[in-house]
Amino acid sequence: MCGILGSTRIKSYPAPYMAEVLDEIVLQVENAQVLFNYIPSQKAEAEKIFALCTKRTRKQIFTNVYEKGLRGFILNCAFCDVYIGNEGGAANIAKALSIPTFSIYSPLVRKQDWATYEDGIRNKSIHPGDLAAEVPASYKNLKPEYFCNQLRDFLQKNIRQKIKNPY
Repeated sequence: MCGILGSTRIKSYPAPYMAEVLDEIVLQVENAQVLFNYIPSQKAEAEKIFALCTKRTRKQIFTNVYEKGLRGFILNCAFCDVYIGNEGGAANIAKALSIPTFSIYSPLVRKQDWATYEDGIRNKSIHPGDLAAEVPASYKNLKPEYFCNQLRDFLQKNIRQKIKNPY
């Protein structure tokens, strides 16, 4: 499951970058089946991210599997191998279900205050503040290539499907 949007626009990883993350997941996980998580009012933004993905990635995103309510979301999430995406309530629900999470924190949120159950293997997160001290902590500077190796490592350790060799 991919939390493609945060609860607000300023808490959402930029759409072009999120599309790159989705493309990387599909490159690494053979036959990946990707579910989008977003709130109903964000449908147009979700469709924009979908359109930014490669044709191959779009074929592996199941847009018809979507729940508007919390109970349905929890049921869908319980059947997922991993949760990847914006940090927030959905990521915390995934953690409560023992679903491995790879979370992208907003620059507005202090990672050390919210990074529950972080072990660097099953629950991993990144934050713009993780960049070098001389780089401003902003989404603009947290490009996917900065953390793709970490994402590949997370997938390698947590996906039950066959993973392509990332190296």
